[in-house]
Amino acid sequence: MEFDTPPILALLVAAAGFTGWFLGWRVHRGARKTARRRLPADYFAGLNFLINEQPDRAVEVFTRMVDIDKETVEIHFALGSLFRRRGEVDRAIRVHQSILDRPKLDPVQREQAHLELATDFLRAGLLDRAEQLFIALTQSETHGVAAWRSLARIYEMQRDWPQAIQVHRQLVKSGGAPPSAAIAHYFCELADAANAAGNTDEAREHLRNARRERRRFPRAAMLRADLAQAAGEHGLATRLFRVALRRDPALLFEVLPRMRESCNELLNNDPLQHLVVSMQKDRRRQNELAQALILTDVIDVPAAVETVRDYILGDSTLRELMQPMLAGGDPDTDTVKRMARILARVLGRGPRYQCGNCGFAAKSWFWQCPGCKEWDSMRPQYSSHVPLQAPTGM
Repeated sequence: MEFDTPPILALLVAAAGFTGWFLGWRVHRGARKTARRRLPADYFAGLNFLINEQPDRAVEVFTRMVDIDKETVEIHFALGSLFRRRGEVDRAIRVHQSILDRPKLDPVQREQAHLELATDFLRAGLLDRAEQLFIALTQSETHGVAAWRSLARIYEMQRDWPQAIQVHRQLVKSGGAPPSAAIAHYFCELADAANAAGNTDEAREHLRNARRERRRFPRAAMLRADLAQAAGEHGLATRLFRVALRRDPALLFEVLPRMRESCNELLNNDPLQHLVVSMQKDRRRQNELAQALILTDVIDVPAAVETVRDYILGDSTLRELMQPMLAGGDPDTDTVKRMARILARVLGRGPRYQCGNCGFAAKSWFWQCPGCKEWDSMRPQYSSHVPLQAPTGM
C-alpha cells in the first residue's frame, strides 16, 4: 500500500516532533549521566524508510530497535498510533504486538500496549478480542475509565443493551462519565426490540425503566405514543406525541405525520389544529413550522394552511417563485397546497437532519448518530435560502 502525501506529512511531522523531544530528553539526561549516548542509527534508518514510502521496512527497523534500547518503546507507540489513525490497523497491531513480545517490558508500558492493542482490535472490528483486553484493563487505575468507555461502545455496536446498561452504570460510578441519557436510550432500544417481537407488555416495562432513568424523556414519550397508536388508542397517542414534541422540538418532522394519521383515524383534526396553533405562537420558529408542514405534506387543517401561506407571501424570493400561481390575489387553500408540493421538491433536496457533533447528514431520524455514535445529536435542517429557479413542471 502506497502512502499519499497528507499521511506522509503527518508521519514526518510526528517523527520530527518525537526526534526533538527525544534529543532534548537525552541531552538533559546526558547532562546528569553521560553525554556520549546518542540515538540509535536504526532510528534514522527507520525515518528514512518512512520518507521513501517503505513502511514495512520502517516497521521492521523500529521493531528491531526495541531489542537495542528499551527507551525507544515510546517511538513504537507513536508509530502504531499513526498507523491506526490512517486506517492501517494491521500494521498498528504488529507494532503493538511487538512491544508486548518483550519479556522484560516495564509494567506501565505493558499496560499501555494492551490498551493500544485493544483499541486496534476495536478499530479492526475484532470485537471479541478487544472485549477481552478491555475487561482486563477495567482493573487498571490508569486506564480503567478508558476501558469502560470502550466496552460501552462495543456493547452498543453489538446491540447488547443489558450489558451496555451494566457497563454504563459502572462508568458513571467510577467517575468516568456524568449521568446521561444513554441508559434511558438503552432501555428504549430494548422496548423497540420487544415491541417488534410482539411483546408489548415487556416493551412498556422497558419504557417505565427508561423514565426512571430520565424523567421527561422525549424518546420514551414518542415510543409510548407509537404503542398507543398501534393499539388503536389514537386519542392517547395524539396527547403523547405533543408531550414528546414539547420535550424535544427536533421531533417536529416525526410528530406531524403521526399526528395526522391518528387524527384521520379519529375522524377529528382538532388535535392537529391545536398543535399547529400552539406552535404559531412562537414567532421565532414560524418559518421552521412552515417548512416542516411543507416537507411532511401535513396541510390538513386551517392553521397549517395559514402558516404556509404566510411563509410564502412573507418572503420575496418565494413570492417570485410562485408568482404564476398567485395571479395577484390571496391564494386559496387548494392553491396553497399546490404551492407547498412544489416547494417540497425544492426544500427537500438536501438532508433533513444533521448531527450537531460530527456533521453527519441524513434524510432519516436517528436517536444515535451513525457517524460519531453520540446520542440525541441529530437536529433538523431548515432552509434559510430558496433557489430562485423553481423545479420544472411548475
